[in-house]
Amino acid sequence: MNAPGSIGAWWLLAALVVLAPQTARSADRPEAAIRTARNAFNAAIRAHDAEAIGRMLLPSYLVVSGASAQVLGREANIANWEKRFRADPSVVYVRTPQTIRVNAAWGIAQETGEWRGVLRAEDGVSEPAGTYAAKWQRTSAGAWLLQVEVFTTLTCRGAAKGCAPPAPVAR
Repeated sequence: MNAPGSIGAWWLLAALVVLAPQTARSADRPEAAIRTARNAFNAAIRAHDAEAIGRMLLPSYLVVSGASAQVLGREANIANWEKRFRADPSVVYVRTPQTIRVNAAWGIAQETGEWRGVLRAEDGVSEPAGTYAAKWQRTSAGAWLLQVEVFTTLTCRGAAKGCAPPAPVAR
């Protein structure tokens, strides 16, 4: 065992700081914490880890997809990601934040950015892309979780079925 102040104790302290949850160290840097969470979300999509995605969502999370589909609730969204990953093992989506605006006193933030996807449809590969807006809310433990995400598809290249627009809204 190393004595206090020895190199061994220093490495242990450094490891604890590095391995500590980002949210616990980022109360004074919410934008950085949200960017870190977004990077983790993108990594979970790349890894096809629906459970990791679910840990970043509030129970009442709502998504409106680029094709205008709506899915309400964390559990329903986990199931939706699992289904998507089973149907297309090569599917990838990446969200790239452009702006993050924070109301630290209220524990809420808005992220806007661009997204792109690569997915396989029955008739080939499609590459939809567009803009998104996300609302984050801070938990009592200091973690930033997603409350809502809205995606708008602005372009889609590739297979016709993968780039099919949503049906018009009936009035």
